[in-house]
Amino acid sequence: MNKLLTYIADKYPECLPKFNNSARLNPFLYSKQLQKDNHKSPVYYYKHGLKGHVYDFVHARTHIEQEGLYFVNKICFRLDEDGTLFYQNHYDWIPVGRSDYCFDGIQIFNSSDSDYLFQGKEGQYGFMVKYIPVTPRNAKAYPILYASAFLSASIFLLLTLLVYALLWKEQKIQGWIVMSHSATMFFMYGFNGTTNVLELLKRSDDPIRTPLCVGFAALTHFFYLSNFCWLTVACFSLYWTFRDIIAVSPYSRNHGRYYLYALFGWGLPAMFVTVSLILDKIYSYDLCNEVLVPKYGAESCFVYKGSLGPYVMYPAAFLLFLNAALFSFTAYNLYAYRKDTKIARKNVDDTNKLFVLIAKLFFVMGFTWVFEFIAWIFTGAARTWYWAIPDMINCLQAVAIFVIYVSKSSIAVSLRKRYPVLKPLLSLRRKIRSSVLGQATGLTELGSLKSMRVSRQL
Repeated sequence: MNKLLTYIADKYPECLPKFNNSARLNPFLYSKQLQKDNHKSPVYYYKHGLKGHVYDFVHARTHIEQEGLYFVNKICFRLDEDGTLFYQNHYDWIPVGRSDYCFDGIQIFNSSDSDYLFQGKEGQYGFMVKYIPVTPRNAKAYPILYASAFLSASIFLLLTLLVYALLWKEQKIQGWIVMSHSATMFFMYGFNGTTNVLELLKRSDDPIRTPLCVGFAALTHFFYLSNFCWLTVACFSLYWTFRDIIAVSPYSRNHGRYYLYALFGWGLPAMFVTVSLILDKIYSYDLCNEVLVPKYGAESCFVYKGSLGPYVMYPAAFLLFLNAALFSFTAYNLYAYRKDTKIARKNVDDTNKLFVLIAKLFFVMGFTWVFEFIAWIFTGAARTWYWAIPDMINCLQAVAIFVIYVSKSSIAVSLRKRYPVLKPLLSLRRKIRSSVLGQATGLTELGSLKSMRVSRQL
């Protein structure tokens, strides 16, 4: 009684008699709805000892910023009228029983500044608790694994983008979609890999976020959403091609339609992230804020794990569901085309090529991301070895896109025709393939000879 939690420079905080100018302890109480109580009910005080690991926290709105003080953890907490303590963790209020914490006002030792004396303000209270869930930093192995995987996979996306850029004059709307999607995925993988590299660096425990980390977080968020938007564009382009019995060439130039696709693929994510940045700037630096905002750079150079649902996962899940619906309609229309005898066989064969092309892309890009959504539902943002497997499979999407769009004989022919200097490089692929086929043929012939000899002996 008549003592306050006193912070002393370079020492652990102690309970010392309150200074002459310090106010009387009169804690703010809240109702069950976490609304401020009218203080009509009496406040009872209990004295007990905390054993084991004890953590101390001050209110998120405190102004204790003096250097040399014992490390101060800021957290938002409220004291219920029945004595239960609630602290905020990822937008959830976690209860602490009356016997598991100590609650007290805070004063700064040997300070002449009135702001550092206990005046009874809500932001000048703190508590000690013997246990609080502390989210550990991810092991270094995970950032190294993810950084290596994302940065390596981005090389295949860059190659896809370069090949289609070299063949720009031959590209129509479908080629433009491939280029746009490849560019978006390249930057998404690049920023994902870079943010994991930044995670390996020692980050300050200061709650003030660096502009670099906030910038990387916002850009990674933008390209992540843009990736799904462009996947939806690809699926919609396929659906639009087969929407009627009259087949429309997917390779025709249509600048107006592409501009609409670009507005959806890049404009919509840009608008979403811009609004997120505005909300983040207004609300996220208040630790007691209950408005769900992305909190860019708060924990890592990405969206805050407590905000992943509405800002990342739910939009991605909606687009994946839309892709599945478009793909189903397209498959039905294609089946109807095959039944229709009025369409020339050649047109059906040409459109089938497009269908197979984007179908491969959808299966590679769509269904593997479903595992990401399932993993988030069960484990949140925590990284585990078993959910790292589908993450690595998602990184292979870059290789699959390269194989689907670039590893084609028509692409090789066009490159040889327009860029003769690339003939030695393109011939290397043919030589490797011929060598592999030659070895396989030799093994087959050798096996046939052995079989003939065995049959003769029998």
